[in-house]
Amino acid sequence: MESDGLMKMPSSPGVPSPRRLTPGRIALIYAVLGGGWITISDRIVQMLNSSPEMITRIQSYKGWFFVGLTAVILSFLVRRYGEESRESEERFRAIFESARDGMLVADVAGKRFVMGNGTIARMLGYAPAEIPGLGVKDIHPPADLPHVLGQFDKQVRGDFSVAPDTPVLRKDGTIFYADINSTPVQLNGKKYLLGIFRDVSERKGAEDAVRRSESILAQAGKIANLGAWMIDISDQDDLNANPLRWSDETYRIFGYQPGEVEVTNRLFLERVHPEDRERIMDSVTKAMAEKKSYCLEHRVLRPDGAEITVIEHAEPTIDDQGRITGMVGTVKDITAAKRGAAELAVRTRHNLLAAEIGGILVRNEDLRGLLQLCSQALVKHLDAAFARIWTLSRKDNVLELQASAGMYTHLDGDHSRLAVGEYKIGLIAQERKPHLTNEVSGDPRISDPEWARREGMVAFAGYPLIVEDRLVGVMAMFSRQPFEAVSLAALESIADEIALGIERKQAEERICRQLQKLSALRAIDMMISSSLDLRVILKILIEQVVNHLGVDAANVLLLDSQTMMLEHGASQGFRTGAPRHVRLHLGQGYAGIAALENRIIRIPDLKKEGERLTYPSLFAGEDFVSYYGVPLVAKGQVKGVLEIFHRSPLRPDDEWLEFLEGMALQASIAIDNNSLFLDLQQSNLDLTMAYDSTIEGWSRALDYRDKETEGHSRRVTEMTLEIARSMGIGADELVHVRRGALLHDIGKMGIPDSILLKPGPLTDEEWAIMRRHPVYALELLSPIAYLRPALDIPYCHHEMWDGSGYPRGLKGEEIPLAARIFAMVDVWDALASDRPYRPAWPREKIIGHMRSLAGSQFDPRVSEAFLNLVTSAGKNLEN
Repeated sequence: MESDGLMKMPSSPGVPSPRRLTPGRIALIYAVLGGGWITISDRIVQMLNSSPEMITRIQSYKGWFFVGLTAVILSFLVRRYGEESRESEERFRAIFESARDGMLVADVAGKRFVMGNGTIARMLGYAPAEIPGLGVKDIHPPADLPHVLGQFDKQVRGDFSVAPDTPVLRKDGTIFYADINSTPVQLNGKKYLLGIFRDVSERKGAEDAVRRSESILAQAGKIANLGAWMIDISDQDDLNANPLRWSDETYRIFGYQPGEVEVTNRLFLERVHPEDRERIMDSVTKAMAEKKSYCLEHRVLRPDGAEITVIEHAEPTIDDQGRITGMVGTVKDITAAKRGAAELAVRTRHNLLAAEIGGILVRNEDLRGLLQLCSQALVKHLDAAFARIWTLSRKDNVLELQASAGMYTHLDGDHSRLAVGEYKIGLIAQERKPHLTNEVSGDPRISDPEWARREGMVAFAGYPLIVEDRLVGVMAMFSRQPFEAVSLAALESIADEIALGIERKQAEERICRQLQKLSALRAIDMMISSSLDLRVILKILIEQVVNHLGVDAANVLLLDSQTMMLEHGASQGFRTGAPRHVRLHLGQGYAGIAALENRIIRIPDLKKEGERLTYPSLFAGEDFVSYYGVPLVAKGQVKGVLEIFHRSPLRPDDEWLEFLEGMALQASIAIDNNSLFLDLQQSNLDLTMAYDSTIEGWSRALDYRDKETEGHSRRVTEMTLEIARSMGIGADELVHVRRGALLHDIGKMGIPDSILLKPGPLTDEEWAIMRRHPVYALELLSPIAYLRPALDIPYCHHEMWDGSGYPRGLKGEEIPLAARIFAMVDVWDALASDRPYRPAWPREKIIGHMRSLAGSQFDPRVSEAFLNLVTSAGKNLEN
């Protein structure tokens, strides 16, 4: 190795020769040696002898001696050096070519190869002759060239020698990896770089596979929060001092950076929660004693103070002789999982609570029952000591306790009615904000701290129940353990759901009450329209008032317009019959004042003002407290008074008062309608009696004009009605049958007396005129609407069953039934009566004659009914 650090290389074909002794070099060496010899020997001679002659003689001998000696030495050296050079070159060439590693010699300046062995040629896929001329750029991937060229320069400078895992490009474009050990060398005074290539592709692949596996395992451990550890317990004297090996994930689980601290069993135990250390040591001791694995869960305190929970699996390692040499295990951070499981359990409970609350609020029950079920659900799912729900009464701005579950279930007491702003609950309603605390003992709003301490109350949660900025109530609960934050958040949504349920149920109940009241008003209205009995109407009205207004008793006093006295009309709910005996003048008592002054009288406490009833003795023992008196007014006139009595204070709202006024209006209408009906009924009766008297007068006049026997019209009318009843004709039609029978000969008013009263037989012309009297009857009666339904008999009683009658020749059932009945009665009465031209027929003869005419002149069915009637035992139609 020369002083510049470059290795000399023997010459070889195709490359510059290594340094050899040339004539010039030998001359130079000789000159150097000679000059040195002369200079040194001259000084020695001068020091030994100062004679010039002697010095000259010595100089001559010294010169020839030096020449001979140096000639021999140089000759030997040159010959020897040549032999060694050839041997060295042959050895280098043998080593170079037989090396199992690839070798390349590169020109430092041009970075091109001047020689390479067969191994590198095979590695690169070139023929040996192709190697000279290739450059560094030809055997490395373009992407790696900047790095490779930088390493080349550093290796030339001797900064480092080995470039590991360097990618090398083959002739066919494939890549292999090599460790390149490079050494700078000098050939014929020129610098080169000798590179030795060792193919490490297989090793690198295995290492990469191992690294990938380790990376994957490390990543999997990180993802799974699963760390691994191992401890060597060969030192049994101080187990706590034994070193532990932790995986990177184990470091992270315990709150350290990988490699941050030296891990020992003592450090591990320091990080374990103090309450869990003894349990861990017991588990380890037992596992080592029984040579079994263990699994346990414990807490870890990290350096930053955070507390986590881990689950640890471990088992002892045992050598071939069955001796325990250590332990290996895994550790997994399950804090998030446990927190998630706990939160999931809490959320599950909240979801179950929400689902149960939702299911409760849609049930078909009253509001109080629904809220009681809701409070029970709160206690069950939240482990509350007790829960309560209040609703807001808007009429007096008071919270009314509707439900209580848990350790308290009563609804009375100091907290049954709370003014807004009173106590903790009232303040929640006033502020419209939740009040939450897990330190009840220190809560300044608690009204009874001693009670809280005695009962072990820890937490309180109260929520205003609000719907669209409308307060509908308050929900509150106490607990003997703290409420979790997630529970408090869930309770807010539960409160919203209950608030909506209250609002919805109250709306439903309002609608239901309104429908019931409308139904009540409708029922009364229908009763007014359909019934003529005022007592029945008032009785139903009083029942509706008591039921729908929720009062104990009610009555109606009617005003007699003649005496101007208020008298009993209807009543309900009284313990005695006192209301039936009430008689009041206008202005007397509360009812008289209400009627006289036409205004509602309200008495909240009869005990204070009861003396003004003026009839307190009648109501002794009733124990009434509240009173309402409402005047019943129709068309500006007072018809009576509706009185309401209740045995406790009444707190009516607008809806209650509106229904009371509605019932009073219905009662007024009922009384007025009844008065109108009675008046109209009397008028109709008077008019009907006048009509009937007129008709009977006309009938008698016709009898007198026609010289009929006395009572003919009366007899035939009565007989016709009797037969009609037996044949099923209704009462409404019988009225018209009677009128038609009385007026059966009204058409004879149009027949001249010369024909009507002629004593002898009538001529054909006269008969033609006589037979027009039914038509005259039609013309006389049809313009009178009142008598039009009675035309069947006057117009058709001369029609015959076989169609031979007049005036229209009707046949069979074309003839009205009333006319068919009357035709038989008229013939019977005519034959049974004395006439100027003949005496009356015997009864049996008449019956036989009329039976013979059945089916020709008379309707057979009517004939049968008629004859059955006149022949029945004890029946004498003649009289």
